[in-house]
Amino acid sequence: MKFGGKGMIQLMDCCTTWVWKNEYTPSRWREGVVVNLFKKGDKTDPGNYRGITLLNTVGKVFCKLLNDRIVGVLEKELLEKERSISEGQAGFRQKRGCVDHVFTVGRIFQGRKRAGKPTYCFFLDVKKAYDTVWRNGLWKQLSKYGIKGKMWRVLKKMTECTKSAVMLDGELSKFFEI
Repeated sequence: MKFGGKGMIQLMDCCTTWVWKNEYTPSRWREGVVVNLFKKGDKTDPGNYRGITLLNTVGKVFCKLLNDRIVGVLEKELLEKERSISEGQAGFRQKRGCVDHVFTVGRIFQGRKRAGKPTYCFFLDVKKAYDTVWRNGLWKQLSKYGIKGKMWRVLKKMTECTKSAVMLDGELSKFFEI
């Protein structure tokens, strides 16, 4: 896509605009292919492999655009209702990442140490959270925080009937629902 030039950009714009307007997401956008990447060490040890899911590129671009809209609405909604977003919240926020989170945690530790207060910290690894999300609760919360109408419907469509298959030794398994 990087080298597709103006034609690729126009095609992507046309495609994502059509999907948004018609509230239809192609099934291919909801399919992933899981492949194992060797990290290092003993190739016979399954722990030395990392599974990643390859997704449709156009679908990923659309999801990024949709996510940017959702995050914007959520941040605006929280600010308007005078609910502050904690500085400790770095995930799923625009222009925030791991480095911001490490910096924030460091500042919290420094401030609490100066104040002579005990500090407790834990980290939550949510890498497998997708499979365990209570979807109905998620939809209610999103609606509560201002994700409604077309945005809600398109997001819901993107997460319905998601499927994956596994690629192993050049062979693709049957798709299964996730």
